[in-house]
Amino acid sequence: MKPGRVSLEGRRVCLVGRSRYPSDLYMRREAESLASSGCRISVICQRGKGEPIHEKRDDIDIYRMPVKRFERAINRYLFEYGAFFALSSLQLIALHIMKHFHAVQVNTAPGCLIFIAGIPKLTGTRLIFSMRKPAPEFFEATSRSWYGKLLVPLINLVEKLSLRFADHALTGSREMRDNLGRKGADVNKISVVVNMPDESSFHPEDYEKLYEKIAAIKKEERRKGMFRILFRGPVEENSGLDVVVKAIANLKQRLPGVQFRISGKGNYSVGIRELAKTLKVEGQVENIEFASNDRIIEEVLAADAGIIPTRENPHSNLVHPPEIYELIAMRIPVIASRLESVAAYFPEDAIVYFESGNDKDLADKIHYLFAHPEEIEHRNQAAREICTTYGWEREGKKYLGIYQTLLTSGTQ
Repeated sequence: MKPGRVSLEGRRVCLVGRSRYPSDLYMRREAESLASSGCRISVICQRGKGEPIHEKRDDIDIYRMPVKRFERAINRYLFEYGAFFALSSLQLIALHIMKHFHAVQVNTAPGCLIFIAGIPKLTGTRLIFSMRKPAPEFFEATSRSWYGKLLVPLINLVEKLSLRFADHALTGSREMRDNLGRKGADVNKISVVVNMPDESSFHPEDYEKLYEKIAAIKKEERRKGMFRILFRGPVEENSGLDVVVKAIANLKQRLPGVQFRISGKGNYSVGIRELAKTLKVEGQVENIEFASNDRIIEEVLAADAGIIPTRENPHSNLVHPPEIYELIAMRIPVIASRLESVAAYFPEDAIVYFESGNDKDLADKIHYLFAHPEEIEHRNQAAREICTTYGWEREGKKYLGIYQTLLTSGTQ
């Protein structure tokens, strides 16, 4: 869809997401883009500790549901999801009576949350279902319990019904859209809006002096055989961090100065520490789990390479790891497992790929990047050009165009 000529001025839109606002950068980006086009925006989200139930921020009305988020035990997850479903339904109905929304966008997976907009839909409100992650594939890849796996067919059914119920759907990659098409969805009502962050949210120029200082230090350290690898993200079993630790062990002879820094937390932190100790590389692996923002920025800038070692599975092949864009924006070369969704956008000259789960191949690629520092700037430039091509300046116009088409194609 291409943006129409009709302005969105005065259109009332509600965004609903089982996340925190404005911490959810994707929802914030969408809300601010719609607001800047003239829409009157309301957001229904979850409440974080210390956040007000209701506030107005940048002309956006925010309504927070007092529901704590659980991600681990499936019974607690289902309880939390049900509580948010009930509270957000009541909030949406109350707001719709007062404001009469022209459109409601639901950002969540699985998609049954779209059904809270049933009453607004009956009054002519357009519904948009934003799918950032494929819920059935996610549950299939991450669930360890037998009853969790039994939910997969049910989640597939919910996804199918949600897509039918919505007037339009958004996915973050072509691979997700094509996968939905293979499962019987109407791809004509699904648009791809690539989940690359707003370029304006990163300001590498603010750290030019720090860049220069750290660059000199890195050059001297590399001369001494040191090489820092950084991981940013959740420390989960599917993150593939065990593969990196094994690769560090494989490099003991060729590159004894390699260091692996982890910036994140999760239920696999203890497992990674134990593996590093078993392989006798605990001195080369460190998790800076509770670092301040300034410390994290310094760690990112000090890294010789960032790594995205996500294990290949039906879910990871359909989505883009968000951390990859932060590394590229901060001019850090990226080493990544070869996932279909990433390789479809970033060619070989932009990212150093290794075979998912293969620690020996990863060790070879780390050593290659260490031995060829002249390639770093070339790869950084190629990756940044791709991010610019699919950046929010372009994708944002596509996103607003979807709203313009939906809200002007019928009587509102």
